[in-house]
Order: sequence, then structure tokens, then C-alpha cells
Amino acid sequence: MYIKCRGLVIKQSDSGEKGKVLTILTENKGVIYAKAAGGKNVSAGYFRCCQLFTYSEFHLYSGYNPGVLTILDAVYYRSFFELSKDIEHFALASYCAELCKLSFVGNSDDNEILRLLLNTFHTIEKEDYPHDHIKAVFEIRLGTLLGVAPYIAECDTCGKDLPSEDALTYFDVDTSCVRCEKCVPLTESRGPIIHIPAAVYRSILYVINADKYNLFTFKTDDTTLEIFAEVSEKYLLRRLEYQPKSLPLYKSFKGINN
Repeated sequence: MYIKCRGLVIKQSDSGEKGKVLTILTENKGVIYAKAAGGKNVSAGYFRCCQLFTYSEFHLYSGYNPGVLTILDAVYYRSFFELSKDIEHFALASYCAELCKLSFVGNSDDNEILRLLLNTFHTIEKEDYPHDHIKAVFEIRLGTLLGVAPYIAECDTCGKDLPSEDALTYFDVDTSCVRCEKCVPLTESRGPIIHIPAAVYRSILYVINADKYNLFTFKTDDTTLEIFAEVSEKYLLRRLEYQPKSLPLYKSFKGINN
């Protein structure tokens, strides 16, 4: 069976002396694994399509082992390979790619997750925003696309509209809901519970509702960003119940070039 699909290479490994096995996030086939015979050979027609963080249209063949496809040809569209040449960019890109890979279940056809990753890579490449800003926006938006967006319209205990001038707003990581200060001590939680200023609240709300073309285009001060980044990471990893292997690498460069 022959298959044609667009996708982004998020991982590569050697297969023999000249070949590669690629992990590809695709538009309509979820995550696929594809052999590229001669993928390490510069003279191969699809050589540059087989590089890490490259987006292409792949022409594939499914043989006796449907779990691993064979690349017959590929059409190059866009490369983010330069991200792999900067260790801090690479760490953030790898983290985002790992979470997207986890988010594809079976042959998911949720193209928006792939589009989010491409948009995130483009934003990292431009270097217009701090890494923590890009990471936090990505995390909130990925959770939104997965149907587990934070519920921040009102206190999940008393129903009070939040944020409010007469009540501080707290975010319960365990439930992904907000709570007013009066209800925090009245409700059991596996926590943590984090106080979020109005600026953090607005940042979360913006990311949930923004169109994909303007997703990253807002600014925060250092204090707001610190809390925003803490909330977004703890929230998403709690919802996914997963600790990314690439996160320690990103953490090791936290604050550098930001």
C-alpha cells in the first residue's frame, strides 16, 4: 500500500551504515516510523527531507511490517534544522516535540497539534520571545487542543467570578481550576495551589482563546512570566501524567539567553 502525507521529523536513528529510521509527526496519520534507505547519503534524492526538524511531504510504502513504513520519495518544504545547532533552542524544541508525540494516540488526525509544533519551532527560531514564554504558551495551548484547557471562569467551589477585586485568585494544579482565597482552605487538594495575579490570569485566558497566527504575540514582565511558566508546566504535566525525558535538559539551561 502506498501512502502520501506531510510530516515533521522529530527523531532519527541509524539503520545500518547508510540508512535511518525516522519518527515523523504527520498531518493525517499521527506518529509514524519510516525507514530511509540511504538517508545518510548526501546524494540521496530525499537526503535533506530526512534531517531532524524538517517538514516535508513523504511518499511511503507499507509492506509486510505495517509498523515501519519505507520512504520512496519526499518533497522538501521547510527545515528547522538550525534549532539543533543551538543547545538551548534544541532543548526547548525537543521538549515540545516529545509532548506532541505523546499527544498523538494511534492514527490521530488532529492536524492542529502538528501546526502548533510548527508555529512553536518558528517562534523559537525568530528569538523574539524568552524561552519560558514560548514554552508556557505551547503548554497551555497543547492542553487546550487536547480538550483539557484550564477552567478559569469562576471559583470551582463557590462559583464566584474570577478574577475579582475583592478576592485573590488561586490555581489548583490538581484540578486545573481556579479558586478564590476564601475557598482555598475549605477544599481538599493534592495541590500545589498557586496564587496567580491578574496578569497571569489574562495570559492564560489569551492563550486559550487566541487565533493560531497571534498565539505568542504578547509580552509579560519577569514576575508574571515566572508564575505563568510555573503554572503552565505543572498544569500540563499533571494532566498528561507524564514526566518528559527532555525536560531536565531544558531545565539545565533555564535562564540562559532569556
